[in-house]
Order: sequence, then structure tokens, then C-alpha cells
Amino acid sequence: FVSLLTMRSALKGIRSIIIDPEGEYDKIARILGGTAIKLAPGSASGINPMDIDYEDETDDNGKPTGRRYVDVKSKVADILDLISVMVGEVAPECRNTVSAAIMKSYTDRGITSDPNSLYETGSFFNEETGEFEQNRKKRMPTLSDFRENLKGMLDPKNSLYPKISSIYDAMGVYVKGGLYDLFDRETSEDLQGFLNSIVLNFNVSSLEQGALRPLAMYVAMTWTWEKIVKKNPRIKKRIIC
Repeated sequence: FVSLLTMRSALKGIRSIIIDPEGEYDKIARILGGTAIKLAPGSASGINPMDIDYEDETDDNGKPTGRRYVDVKSKVADILDLISVMVGEVAPECRNTVSAAIMKSYTDRGITSDPNSLYETGSFFNEETGEFEQNRKKRMPTLSDFRENLKGMLDPKNSLYPKISSIYDAMGVYVKGGLYDLFDRETSEDLQGFLNSIVLNFNVSSLEQGALRPLAMYVAMTWTWEKIVKKNPRIKKRIIC
């Protein structure tokens, strides 16, 4: 059914993004001229869950207004949910501190609601194209940045110290050098070229089912929402999970 739906959608110009836990749809993606991405340790393609982008503003009727903005607060909420998936539910009394550490990761980069804040201005040499560019995307914060910010907020005198410290310790397995450090990285450049694929399949079948696979599905879903769904409201898309 999913293969048939995807093929019919491609004929109508409707993009399909598939979150594929069993690796079933790589073949159909390639047949239709789309892209198959394998998320796995050591893979060249990878996603930074803290990657943020602008979105197109729409009015109450869903029509584009022509304005763009960066919804930093919603992104912070998304990452807070992700942290809850990683370490277990963040206690209500700790959510403010964790959110502040996430927000600091973006403010440290100078990222605000202004789309221009996502870019560095100047003249930069692009090694891939061999040309100079006037603007380039800023380096996005990573899970390591968040964890370091959380460390800076640890205060033994604070009554919440044991709980915040527990979150900090639990995040150690998800940052560089940890057992599950798959997503503590920059989003790979190749993914940017796949944003307009008629079919984009995220294959997470090689990941361990208990922890990494559901986490990878969550990350792929939120990245898709951020980079594809919120962009170009006039273009029809379907997410299949």
C-alpha cells in the first residue's frame, strides 16, 4: 500500500518522506529517482537534531504571507521533548533549567527569530564550488553544547541539583565518545541536496530496536518537519511513518 501510494503521489508531484524502521522502501525511493538515507553509526549521512531553520509565515487561512521567521521557542520545546525521550521524562520542576540550557545553545550562536541571524556575513570560500560566497549558514549548536550549558547551571546549593545532575550524567551516553553519539554532530552536507527529492526514505533498520531506532525515528521526523514541511507551503508533501 505504501509503495503504491508513493508511486501515485510521485506521478502527481507530491513529495513523500518515509521514516522506514524496517528498510523496506529504499528500492522504491531509488526507482522513482528519489533518495535513500541510511541512519547508522559511521554513516556519512547524519542529522543534527538541534539544526534550526526559518519557516514561511502563513495567515489564518493557511496562505503564505511572504514573510519568514525562526521559531526558536518551538525548537527549544522540540529539543526538550527529545531530551525526555533520551533520558526519561524530565521532571516538571527541572524543565525550566533544561529549557534555559537549550535556549542558551542558540543565543550563544546569536540565533534569534530573525532569519538573517542564521547566517554569517562576509566573504567565504566554498571548497566544493571553488567560489566565494557572501553569506554562509552558521554552525548549529549540538547536543554537546547543550550538555556543557547544563553543566554550567549545576549548583550544589540548589534543591534541584540531584535531578539536574542526573540529567547531565544521563546525556553523557548521547554525546561524542558515548555509546549512542550518533546524533551529536553537524547535519551532513549531502542531506541539503536531498530536500527536493520526490521521495526521501530514512532507513533506520540497522539501529538497535530498544533505544536507538525509536530515537532515530523521532530525530528524522522532527528534522523533516523543520526542513521540509514548514518550507514552501504551496508544495504538497506527505510524511509516512
